[in-house]
Amino acid sequence: MKKLIFSTLFVLSFTLLFAQSNTGVTGKVVDSKTQKPMQSVIITIENTNFTQLTTADGKFLLSNVPVGNQLLLVKSDGHKDQLLQIEIVSGKILDLGTVVSELDMTQEQQNVLVTITESNLSDEGNGSEGTSSLLQSSRDAFLQASAYNFGQARFSVRGIDNEYSNVMINGVSMNRVGDGRPQYGDWGGLNDATRNQEFTNGSAPSDYTFGGIAGTQEINTRASIYRPGTRLSFLNTNTNYAFRAMGTIASGMRNDGWAYVVSAGRRWAQDGYFEGTNYSANSFFGSVEKKINDKHSINFTAIYAQNARGKNSPNTDEQTSLAGLKYNSYWGWQSGDKRNSRVKKSEEPLLMLTHFWKLNSKTSINTTVSYQMGQIGNSRLDYAKVDNPDPTYYRKLPSYYNNLFTYINNISTFTPNPVAAEANRVNFLANKQLNWNDIYKVNGENIAGGSRIVLYEDRNDENILTFNSNLSSQLADNIVMNAGVNYLYSQTKNFKNMLDLLGGDYYNDISTFGTTSNQQQSDLNNPFRIVGVKDHYGYNYNIEATRLSAFTQFKFIYKKVDFYLAQSFSRSSYQRDGLYKNGYYPTNSFGKSDKIEFDNFGFKGGLTYKISGRHFLDFNGIYMSKAPNAKDVFPNARVNNSSIDGLKNETIKSVDASYIIRAPKFKARFTGYYSETLNSTDINFYYADGLGGENLFVSEIVTGINKKIEVLKQVWNIN
Repeated sequence: MKKLIFSTLFVLSFTLLFAQSNTGVTGKVVDSKTQKPMQSVIITIENTNFTQLTTADGKFLLSNVPVGNQLLLVKSDGHKDQLLQIEIVSGKILDLGTVVSELDMTQEQQNVLVTITESNLSDEGNGSEGTSSLLQSSRDAFLQASAYNFGQARFSVRGIDNEYSNVMINGVSMNRVGDGRPQYGDWGGLNDATRNQEFTNGSAPSDYTFGGIAGTQEINTRASIYRPGTRLSFLNTNTNYAFRAMGTIASGMRNDGWAYVVSAGRRWAQDGYFEGTNYSANSFFGSVEKKINDKHSINFTAIYAQNARGKNSPNTDEQTSLAGLKYNSYWGWQSGDKRNSRVKKSEEPLLMLTHFWKLNSKTSINTTVSYQMGQIGNSRLDYAKVDNPDPTYYRKLPSYYNNLFTYINNISTFTPNPVAAEANRVNFLANKQLNWNDIYKVNGENIAGGSRIVLYEDRNDENILTFNSNLSSQLADNIVMNAGVNYLYSQTKNFKNMLDLLGGDYYNDISTFGTTSNQQQSDLNNPFRIVGVKDHYGYNYNIEATRLSAFTQFKFIYKKVDFYLAQSFSRSSYQRDGLYKNGYYPTNSFGKSDKIEFDNFGFKGGLTYKISGRHFLDFNGIYMSKAPNAKDVFPNARVNNSSIDGLKNETIKSVDASYIIRAPKFKARFTGYYSETLNSTDINFYYADGLGGENLFVSEIVTGINKKIEVLKQVWNIN
């Protein structure tokens, strides 16, 4: 803490400078095709706090701009970004005249794909030899290509898990406390509404958060920054879904001080890329802003994304060779329709209220309060006193008999049975899909004893309350300060929820893996529970988590060198509240656990040396600690309150160095980076056949894992 305070006081000791009044730049932005004025175009002086939106007639005027060479960014959704080098003279208003904005066809093509794109602020230059800064987010050919072809959900930047990145909406982190990862489906299908993004690569500075080693992504939903107009689109594809329809209406800032954006979309498929993967998703976005006066605006955003999709089975090489690449064992025919037993449903509405406060021309504070509630359910079959109904159960495959061992007097002998293996192969090919009729038949034959096979879902119902406030201030012509504070409270309810008795009248909540009567009970307070549709059973517990964090960041911009310093502090706490008294852990499962807390610090800095306006040397370094995720604190949370003994914060170290070429028609980046993560934890669950003479469900916990990444990479981009 002493180091943090010392760094802050050291930076604040710089003398503040102030620009002359009646000094600035003006102009008018028009569309290149229609020559009509463009409203709500974002005009920004790079590396300063000077930002403005064009009026209805396309005009803008930035006053009190610092004297000297500056970079003016002209940014509008769907148009190419322009970075103009200008010279501000004391006591004069520079008139740029008409600025022509061209459509960005590349962006139009990329946005038809439903991926979490990393659309960035452009660093498009004008070919001059001015020494512009790299401290702001810049478009990167590699990141653009990877986002377009893979998407963040399937691609790890620098080989680092996305729990080490930070995805934000209006400054509020969307990373979950459970596993540290964002739930991208919460805003899926709203491409038009989430286009306003800024991406920071690696540990480079962000105006909104301290960040991590895998970059930050900020999505801005302020209604007044959307380009006015109506957009309709329809897409046919062969990925997770077959069709997508989407529509968006944006008003821009009206004369009465109101602005609004409404967007809605639907995605659907009878079958996705894999067999039996039905898809149905509906999304809605609404944002409305009221400009109270020149200093205060209030924006309200609501996001609702409902998604239900059938999953596909993770097949082994044996299963794929027998049934094909698109084989999916999770579905079967029922009454002439395909029915998937593994369906993920998510429905987590998000409400956000943001206050924009411009204290003066140099300082602003943006404060957001958000609340998110809803549920995520993953369905699957549960069974008792009957064989596993999955057609890919290992005893039903040829490999079971091809790799058979027999044990006599504790001596194992390899005894393959090719005849039985061939019989399994023939039977599998004839019955490779889930047989719903057999399931209903089994339950019907045991009607007096209840269902043997049922359909349930693992449910997570989470409520998240977040407060976030960010300060941005131009302390001097060459010094920018960013600071923020964030508070998060999360409560997650976790339980098994009965969906369908599949022809039976009830289900007995008994664990057949238990060897004693007590071990067979999921809740000793309610033994031999009779379960009906919508009842909870199996496990039932809550996880409460709180996190308080703060950061400060100072950026210094000079003619040949830019550098920054940032610090952070956070405190996280977790507590489990067990609602069932588990038969295996009768003394350590019911009631609240001890509250477990973690304190963390972070320091980072970087430097950009400007060889010329087109050649740069860039360096970044970070040292930080990170609290374990909730799933790592309580490794077997479904059945007990136990936490991992001696669990520590992760320690993260990373450095990177880049040589960057940025010319009008050619861009290249040569980067070497090194990252090391210490004290990671990995938890796995699996069934073990014959372990200790029994068939047991095992939780394997590995602590103290160290991970290291060293890479030299080059990226080229020719326009």
